Amino acid sequence: MRDGTDRRSGVWPALRTVLIALFFAAPLLSGLVNRAVDRDPFTMPDYGAIACGAEKLAAGEPLYETGRRQNCEGYESPAYLYPPFLAGVVLGLQASFGPEGARALYFSVYLAAIGYLLWTAFLASGPPGARHDRFKYIGLITATPIWFANVALIVHAVIVYAAQAAMRRPAILMAVLVAASMVKLSFLTCVLVFACLPMPVWKRIALSTLTAIAGIGAVTAFMQTGGEAALLWRESLAYVAFEWVPGNGAMGWAVRMGAPDAAAVAIALVFAALVALSALLICEQGEADVRQRVFIGLAAAVLAMPRIMPYDVFLLAPGMVAIVELAVKADARLGLWARRAALAGCVGAVVMSLAGYADQRLDVALALFAAALFLSAWAHRTFDVRAFLARAERSAKQHGNPRSTEL
Repeated sequence: MRDGTDRRSGVWPALRTVLIALFFAAPLLSGLVNRAVDRDPFTMPDYGAIACGAEKLAAGEPLYETGRRQNCEGYESPAYLYPPFLAGVVLGLQASFGPEGARALYFSVYLAAIGYLLWTAFLASGPPGARHDRFKYIGLITATPIWFANVALIVHAVIVYAAQAAMRRPAILMAVLVAASMVKLSFLTCVLVFACLPMPVWKRIALSTLTAIAGIGAVTAFMQTGGEAALLWRESLAYVAFEWVPGNGAMGWAVRMGAPDAAAVAIALVFAALVALSALLICEQGEADVRQRVFIGLAAAVLAMPRIMPYDVFLLAPGMVAIVELAVKADARLGLWARRAALAGCVGAVVMSLAGYADQRLDVALALFAAALFLSAWAHRTFDVRAFLARAERSAKQHGNPRSTEL
C-alpha cells in the first residue's frame, strides 16, 4: 500500500506538470497542428513583403502605397512597411545567391532566431525564474507570428543576445538598438536595459540618452533626406499605426478607444514613463541581481512599446517572473496580488485564444502584466530620492568591474 502511494505521489507531480505545460502551450500547438492538417505551406509572408520590396526597388517602382494591404501580386504577403534600405539588403542577397538562395538564407537565420528566443525564454537555466514559472507565459505565443516570419523576431533575438552582454560591452547593445530603430523605432524602448543595470547613475543616463538620440536622429535624418520614398514610408507607417493595425500597447488601446492621434501618442509616452520608473524602483529597491535587471529591463521595454504586436512578446517571461518574485519578497500581500495578476494574464491569454478571441488576448494579458508591474513597484516604493540614488550608486560599486560580471 505504501509503495503504491509512493508511486502515485511520484507520478502525479510529473503528470500535473505535463498537463499544465500542455494547457499553456495549447494556443501555439493547436495553431501549428491546424496549419499542418490544412497543409498550409510555410511561405513566410513577411519575408515575401521584403522580397517584393526588393523587386520593386530593382524595377524602379514605388515601395509604398498608402492604404493598400497587399504587396506584389506574385507574393502572398502584406504591404512593405520597412525602410528602403532593408529592401536594398535583400536585393543584394538576391543578386548574390538568387531569389531562392536569399530566401533559404533568411529562413536559416529566422529559424535560429526563433530557437534562441524560445530557448532563452522558457528552457535555458540562465534567465531568472524556474522553468515551470516561465513556461506559463508561452500561452502568449500563437502560431501566426512564427508562420509569418517577421523580421522583428530576428531583431528581438539580436537585442536579447546583446542585452545579456551589456554590462561588459554596452557599445554592442547601443549599436544594435540604433540599427533596430531603423526597422522599428519602438525598439528604442530597450534602452531600459541600460537604465536598469547596476552601473553608476551618470553612465546609465549617458548610455540610455545617447542611444535614444542616435536612433531617433538616424530615423529623422532619413526622413528629411530620403526624398519621396521617406515621405511615403512615414505616411504608410502613420496609416498602419493609427488606422489599419493599431496593435496592442498604450497607444493601440487609446486609438481603438477613439482618442485623437496626438492624444494617443501622449498617453503612450506617459504610460512608458510610468513603466520605466516602475522598473527602476523594482531593480534598485529590490536589489535585483544582474540577470534579473537585464530581463526586467527587456520586459519593461516591451510593455513600454506604444504599439505591441504578437511577435514582440516572446521575451516577457523571464522579466515578469523576476518582477513577481521581487514583489513577493518586498511585500507578501502586494506580491500575492502581483502574482495573481500575472497568472491571470497568462491563463486569460490561453482561454481567449482557444475561445476565438485571439485578437483581444494580448490586450487583456498586457494590461494585467502592467498591473503586476505597478503592484511590484508600489511594493518597492520610496519617496526619498537621495536614498534611492545612493542605493543605486552602492549597487554599482557592489558589482564592481562590469567586465568581470558573468551573465
